[in-house]
Amino acid sequence: DGIAVSIADADAMRDGVTKALAAGIPVVVLDSGEAPGYEMGANLYVGTVSEYDSGVKAGQRLAKEGTLKVVCINHEVGNVSLDERCQGLNDGLAPSGGGTEVVAVTPDPADIQRRTEAYLSAHPDVQAVFAMGAGAANPLIPYFRDHELFGKIGLYTFDISPEVLDSVIAGEMGFGMDAQQYLMGYLPALYLVQNAVNGIMPINSTYTGPLFVDTPAKAEAILTLAKQGIR
Repeated sequence: DGIAVSIADADAMRDGVTKALAAGIPVVVLDSGEAPGYEMGANLYVGTVSEYDSGVKAGQRLAKEGTLKVVCINHEVGNVSLDERCQGLNDGLAPSGGGTEVVAVTPDPADIQRRTEAYLSAHPDVQAVFAMGAGAANPLIPYFRDHELFGKIGLYTFDISPEVLDSVIAGEMGFGMDAQQYLMGYLPALYLVQNAVNGIMPINSTYTGPLFVDTPAKAEAILTLAKQGIR
């Protein structure tokens, strides 16, 4: 009766999405791929405001705080959403004279730590490490602790996890950007069921974020909701 799909790689997903639509199956894009999804003819997008715009907001915020030299830790280079996050971050920093470089890593925690360490050793002037997702941030938290980097180099991330929230509560990480993933999964299913049963569907994208989780109080509130299965 319907398909909810994330379009991380437009070329790889195009054939399947267009065939489903041609067969009369409604498609809701979630999390990543808003623009390519609509170009393919998808019915709706549910997710954060464009990943690029989220990056710009983060870059502007860091620039206001005086953080200009930032490295993006990207654990899925080629993923449209993650690439756009770093580009937006760079463009948000640029008007203040800042910018980013990208370190490509694999999802393996040891690789993330090893490649980040190598980059920081070669670039001692870096002011902040920005993970392109919680999957990259999680192994960086213990790395920063073990090497006593908190307070010397900023650590930030798109998306959140229990590890990220605990670090914010501890006063370590600067912030995590919450896209409210629960809603990303819940709303597409709700919309598709309503469409199948009642023939109703929103006509515009539904944006679930980003929200800056930058204080212990905010992080604790999210953890409380997570225990209830809401976050």
